[in-house]
Amino acid sequence: MVRNPNQGIREFIVDLLTQAAKCDFGNLLGMQLKDRLIAGINNTVLQNE
Repeated sequence: MVRNPNQGIREFIVDLLTQAAKCDFGNLLGMQLKDRLIAGINNTVLQNE
């Protein structure tokens, strides 16, 4: 899942949580959400930190 350029970060987080609820990530849920959130920031400086 990728954040649209005109999508706000809060809306992106809600979409991530909605989609994640449909998956069976189990113990990896937190890590998967974090990875998608970082990838969806659309700011390379923040992504690299």
